[in-house]
Amino acid sequence: MDHSQSLVRRNALRTSTGFRLVRSVAVGSTTFLIMCLSGGCDSSHLPHVDVRARYKLIASGTSTTYAVQPNGTIVCWGDNTKGQYGDGTTVLIDKQRLDGGFVDTIFTAVDVAGADGYACAVTSDGTLWTWGTGPLGTGDSQSLTPSSVSWISARTELASTVVKVAAGHTHACAITSRGAVKCWGAGGDGELGNGSSQTSDTPVFVNGIGTAKAVAVGDGHSCALLQDGSVMCWGRNLNGQLGNGTTATSLVPVVVPGIHARAIAAGWNHTCVILEDGTVECWGDGDQGQVGNGHNAVANPIPVPVPGLANAVAVAAGFGHTCAVLADGTVWCWGENSHGQLGNGTMVRSLQPVKVDGITNAVSVTAGFNHTCVLLSDGSMKCWGDDASGELTDGTQKDSAVPVP
Repeated sequence: MDHSQSLVRRNALRTSTGFRLVRSVAVGSTTFLIMCLSGGCDSSHLPHVDVRARYKLIASGTSTTYAVQPNGTIVCWGDNTKGQYGDGTTVLIDKQRLDGGFVDTIFTAVDVAGADGYACAVTSDGTLWTWGTGPLGTGDSQSLTPSSVSWISARTELASTVVKVAAGHTHACAITSRGAVKCWGAGGDGELGNGSSQTSDTPVFVNGIGTAKAVAVGDGHSCALLQDGSVMCWGRNLNGQLGNGTTATSLVPVVVPGIHARAIAAGWNHTCVILEDGTVECWGDGDQGQVGNGHNAVANPIPVPVPGLANAVAVAAGFGHTCAVLADGTVWCWGENSHGQLGNGTMVRSLQPVKVDGITNAVSVTAGFNHTCVLLSDGSMKCWGDDASGELTDGTQKDSAVPVP
């Protein structure tokens, strides 16, 4: 059954029979629709379908983990107290149910991003969707199911579809198909990049960016990687997270000098990039060692090299830790480790990269507040670190200093 048929059937059932769709589960080429009578559905009796085997991309919120299946549906685990699952509830899936929750409505996701209490996704038609509790970009602050974000603008020369999205603590940003960046949410520290310190409940254009290919969002700062490899950042800069050699906040994008990058990640108050030669550099808050240079300075206003890493292909940054995937499939992490988020079998922080136990075929990595997950070459996923809300996806709700399952 294709996605359009699923959606038609779902809407018809809701209107004509009183049934509602609880889950859409893809197993191989077959999509199963799990329906319940409205008001009469007990999720504890839903059939278990193990869908953990194959994903095409992964993302993390603060304490929630998201994975996109090959068919474009989104699976989620962990915290749902603010509606992060997007399934119309604020109920945590039973910890023994390893299949997680399924985001409502979205069947063709090509990108997903999580944050503190909310999440965002882009579908194949270029539509931006948001759900949960937080800066949704729709003018509302809460929606328990996905809502589409209007992308209509008077600046018609830049009006286009959305291709990528990134979510931070109180603001989010997205890239249009023409390379412009729009942000929404809190703006008190200039995190929207439009020259104002005002909050905006709907997307506004970031000044002076028209060739973005990646965007990264932290707690109060944002950065864009441009097509020529240069990086521009804006917003809060108390820890030097803008990378321009100062600790002065900027309401508009500033250039990070000397950087030619191919990937970028933003943590709470730090930023990291993979350079064109495959090495990694970071800047900003390093109090837990998250910049990876062997020191724990609170402010690092210029990029510093992370020693011992070569041929990096992916990078992710959490609250106080950072991880990188190398071309040989290994994963290396550094920084805060009180929950085992470095994955090296200890809970001792490291000021320089340490190798994650047992991972040799990783292709991408994502970092939550205190947990980390990697996508493996066979499409499976492994996670480690904080599991208080079930974000490690193994059903135990116990922290793990090594990858599980």
